[in-house]
Amino acid sequence: MGLLLWVLLLADVRPVVVIEDHCALIEKNDVFDEGFKEKRFTQLIFWDMRRKRNQITEESYYGYWIGDWRIISGANIHYSHTRKEWVAMFFDKKDRRMRLVTSASYRHTKANFDLEVQARKHLPVSLRTPVLAPAP
Repeated sequence: MGLLLWVLLLADVRPVVVIEDHCALIEKNDVFDEGFKEKRFTQLIFWDMRRKRNQITEESYYGYWIGDWRIISGANIHYSHTRKEWVAMFFDKKDRRMRLVTSASYRHTKANFDLEVQARKHLPVSLRTPVLAPAP
């Protein structure tokens, strides 16, 4: 009985803090080896809308840009009929917090290369506007 009391007293009872964010598109990207035989990793890519400019016509338009990404081992991604949007809930290993990200759009892609690394050629990480808020 005494041991159980000590375990309860020393247990970490802090409330779970869930950080909520929103983006234009949530992408679950499975990255495979060259022959698509073995999955190397899964990442969530969070896209935002930004103004782009056509280099030839000088016209501006809106397009998707990667704001953030996280390598994940598991995530709960589903369409919420009450919120009327997609919801991704996962443990963010980088910030060591639970995250709930909502979006009007979702896609699941499979590739034999890292889409986020390819996107760095168009918009380097240092120039991106982060989608995920920093942990408090």
